[in-house]
Amino acid sequence: MQRTPEPGLPIKDLSYLLQKLTAKYDPLQVYCFHKHQESRNIEGCFTDQVGNRHCDYCLLMVTESTARIENAVQDFANAHYQSGKITILVHGQESIDKSITEGNRFFAIVLSAGKLLYNRQFTASMLTARYSTSIGYHQRNRQRFDNGISKAEGFLHGAIDCFGNRKYNICAFMLHQAVEQCCIALIGLHMDYRCDIHNLHRLLMLCRCFLGATVQIVYP
Repeated sequence: MQRTPEPGLPIKDLSYLLQKLTAKYDPLQVYCFHKHQESRNIEGCFTDQVGNRHCDYCLLMVTESTARIENAVQDFANAHYQSGKITILVHGQESIDKSITEGNRFFAIVLSAGKLLYNRQFTASMLTARYSTSIGYHQRNRQRFDNGISKAEGFLHGAIDCFGNRKYNICAFMLHQAVEQCCIALIGLHMDYRCDIHNLHRLLMLCRCFLGATVQIVYP
């Protein structure tokens, strides 16, 4: 739900976030590869008409450096966007180019079909991004998915045992791992993105890229 800022304060929408994000981190590009928007209008005899808009984004930020700064950037984005939820992935251009050369579909699709929100230096390799759809690719991706689901099942069985033995803290940890591995497996299968995120909310946000409204997220 979009928040109404105090008088004199800026609206922390996507434009505001991009302004702050590019000023602080000076990325090469920022792409949007998923947008989920919901609007709601309320009117009645005992209230003024109210219009709310909630817009969630999944972004890819391309940097010159190969340093992993994704967690810090995610925290920064959360603090500077109040019109919905932001999930932001951060990768260096060198690692992206290498992944595309190896046939990675995720980066190739985002760079060729995603919406370019900010551009400092557009490279020829991004313009000619291609990805593999060979039988070998599908078999490899399926194997990664099966391995991920196998891990999730192992954690689930461990959670059941811990629950039976009243080890509830360990049970909760095992359940977290089971959901995490399921999400990672699905993201790898549908998006060809090798995810190392541990936050369940961010993982579920990424799952919305291919599951749409079937994934329901309760906002605090």
